[in-house]
Amino acid sequence: MVRTTALLTTLLAASTEAAYPTSDDLMKLMRPSLDAAAEKYNCSFGIAFKSDNVSATMTSGEVLPGFTPSIYDKWVWGSVTKVLTGSTVLQLANKGLISLNDSVPSRVDSLFARTKPFNFTSCEDLWGPAIHNVTVRDLLAMQSCIPDFDTAIEHAGKMSDSFRALVYANPSTEYSPYQLMNVPWVHTKSLMANCTPGPAAGYQYSSTNFLLLGLIAAEFYGASEWDKYDQSTVFPASIKERFVNLSYADHGNPSNYSKIVGFDRTHYNGEPGNCGEFQGVDVFHTDGVFSGWTASNLVGDTATVADIYHSVYGPEYLILDKEYVDMMIP
Repeated sequence: MVRTTALLTTLLAASTEAAYPTSDDLMKLMRPSLDAAAEKYNCSFGIAFKSDNVSATMTSGEVLPGFTPSIYDKWVWGSVTKVLTGSTVLQLANKGLISLNDSVPSRVDSLFARTKPFNFTSCEDLWGPAIHNVTVRDLLAMQSCIPDFDTAIEHAGKMSDSFRALVYANPSTEYSPYQLMNVPWVHTKSLMANCTPGPAAGYQYSSTNFLLLGLIAAEFYGASEWDKYDQSTVFPASIKERFVNLSYADHGNPSNYSKIVGFDRTHYNGEPGNCGEFQGVDVFHTDGVFSGWTASNLVGDTATVADIYHSVYGPEYLILDKEYVDMMIP
């Protein structure tokens, strides 16, 4: 649901057509499909459109009796957070403050050495000497060879997700970025030893990359600890007030930030079948939901998130120069 919303806002934000329908036209056009999808999947939807000339916001779906989200309600956006985190680090490169070719240890080891999290004080402690070959660019491109802390793996025809199992077994436990990098399937030197970072690695999705990018930004901006870093630094002063309603969930669970109850409907958490009949796992009060930090902690209303995409990808290039925006588009 959230990824569908993000995709729609991106497509419209990237459009440069001269002729646009009005907001009312857009809402009339989309309302039947939105309502049908909400009924089919038995969930609430929120969609926002944003361009230079028109914007529109709609919601649908009464999942809980008497409650349909309003256009002002905040949603938990998960990996959409990566757009902000990637833009923050690219912005530093855009300004000449860091290089995309800097090694990852050169940017975060000073933070590890100062804070001494758990049993490591450097990237090499986690991933061995091969980590010195991993650059900021490799993190951004998902070509770092660093394992993902939250990826389902198929084994003997069944899917399993070690981190999700850990979170659901301990719903009141938070996991800091350092803890996530220290879980045994991430803190491993063998995988790094058998993978060459960069284009040769190919695309290997890993949210751990965006934890490290967050730490790079936090260290650059002088945050004393990971949860003292202000993720809104990415917004220039000229537009910052447009994003004051966003939240960055460093601690707590979705119920602390939103009225909208969320369910995990991954198929391996329930019997296959009509997903509209599968309620899923209620994660509204599960603290581990926000464990991804700068990979997945954004909370906000749909219109504001559409504005993020338009500010990044739109023709005014409000956050990054075109050269750096183009790097983000395959």
